[in-house]
Amino acid sequence: MCLIINKIISREFRLARRQILDWLLPLGFMFMVVILFPLVLMVTPNTLQQIAPAVIWVAIVLSQLLVMGHWLRDDLHDGSLVQDMLLPLSLSIVLGLRLAVMWLILVVPALLITPILGYMMYLAWSEVTVLLLSILLATPVMLLLAAFAACLTVGLRQSGMLVTLLVLPLQIPVLIFAVSAVVSRQMGMPVAAPLLMLVACDVLAVVLLPLLAAKALRIGMS
Repeated sequence: MCLIINKIISREFRLARRQILDWLLPLGFMFMVVILFPLVLMVTPNTLQQIAPAVIWVAIVLSQLLVMGHWLRDDLHDGSLVQDMLLPLSLSIVLGLRLAVMWLILVVPALLITPILGYMMYLAWSEVTVLLLSILLATPVMLLLAAFAACLTVGLRQSGMLVTLLVLPLQIPVLIFAVSAVVSRQMGMPVAAPLLMLVACDVLAVVLLPLLAAKALRIGMS
């Protein structure tokens, strides 16, 4: 089993190196959204500081959907998705491993540029710290929700648009908790409550969503 897990993780990293431009596109999209937003609104620094958490988080959500909208599409066409289903390993574990690698590839670069974006949006260092914590806690459940939607729509035409329409309403509560944590820090209020809610969402998502995604994928492939 350990050998199979190592092969799955190695394959995902190897494919990511081959498609590095596809993985850099969400990062560039996130950076451009945050840069262009204040230029379009022409707001004061105080106003920009107030809306900064929501702007950065919206950019993160949209950039991730750029990738998750076509997740599994290439695997379906080249047959590797069928091979994953035939592995002597639970399909939910296989999907979980692939999503873990995707989280590293998508979220770690976003975490690296978030302090720069926060500085550009006049956020204090304590607020940036809470923002980084919210990204760490909220992105796993968001990726799992998007993966579940991708498994539901696998094989359908225009699946990228369907994934976006399905997953955005589900991500809104998580997005509210993530943004409210930073806003609470800005207002001098405790941030433990929204962060703990994100932890609870992560636990539920990690336990339930890989199983549901695997069942949805088997139904979609049948």
